[in-house]
Amino acid sequence: SISSILSLVFMIGLSILVLYEDEHDMKELLLSMKKGYHDTFFVKLILIAIISFIGTMALQSIDYLFHLFLYGSCAQNVAIQSIPSLYESPLSYTLWQWFLIFSVKKAFCISMLGTFFTMLYHLFTGRLLSILLFFMFFIVEAVAYLTIRTTSIISIFSYINIWRMLYGISLYLYTPIYYIGDISISLSNLLLLICLLIGIFSSLIYIWGKNISIRSSKHFPTLTFP
Repeated sequence: SISSILSLVFMIGLSILVLYEDEHDMKELLLSMKKGYHDTFFVKLILIAIISFIGTMALQSIDYLFHLFLYGSCAQNVAIQSIPSLYESPLSYTLWQWFLIFSVKKAFCISMLGTFFTMLYHLFTGRLLSILLFFMFFIVEAVAYLTIRTTSIISIFSYINIWRMLYGISLYLYTPIYYIGDISISLSNLLLLICLLIGIFSSLIYIWGKNISIRSSKHFPTLTFP
């Protein structure tokens, strides 16, 4: 949806703005201070995650109000099955409950993707390359989401997909349950868990991988350890 794309663009712009000194080679000054690296970069990650979350919630609210204005308002305590695209949903949410739950989960996903982008932006000395790789990730996910059939042997790449979280409708129309040992988990919560793991993994690389960078060469990217 448009709000998802705007949320991603907002998150990328915010990350680049917060990482200003990385772009202008001011990391050496930070490294010379007692708490200049880990503490400063940890605060940056928290800032990017929180503002991305708030920004996404704001965009979701604007999108929701726009649709109410465009198509007319209705009672918000009716079942989500009153929405034509969700009339087969097995969930017992009202409209406002569905909007709130979907928006919070989507905003959390965007905030975790913000840490993933921050990691890429930190690792690659070619900043444009990091942005292109981030969008390439979403293009691959979109192709898998749109082209892989649910009956395919590789349907897991369609279900366990970031776009399913960002788009939202299909996530609440079909709710498969997965089992990890004796623990059952819904697709929605599984995607949230994956987003959380992406955020944690990206944060660790960004904060403690200060001596790692990837420089572009004519043929292949190369790791450098200053």
